[in-house]
Amino acid sequence: MSARDSNLMKQQLALRNKILEFEKMNEKNVNEVNKDMEARMAEIKRDGAGELDENAVKANELEEGVKAMKDIERKKIVYELELFEWGQQCKKL
Repeated sequence: MSARDSNLMKQQLALRNKILEFEKMNEKNVNEVNKDMEARMAEIKRDGAGELDENAVKANELEEGVKAMKDIERKKIVYELELFEWGQQCKKL
């Protein structure tokens, strides 16, 4: 093997080692990004769950309001009928 071949092999080995270093750095960076993204996703899920709870409470409050309005409407109809009957009875007198 000539000195030139020996130097080329050394360069090739050095390049291979650099490639391995870059691959390790890349893997480390990918792992860090993945951890950050997973943490962010967990945070978003927690925030979203809180918003869902708030919206559920608001929806329940609206449902209670609708029920109360229906109850009032029923009472109104009953009172209107009683008033109508009273008016009819007054006319008969």
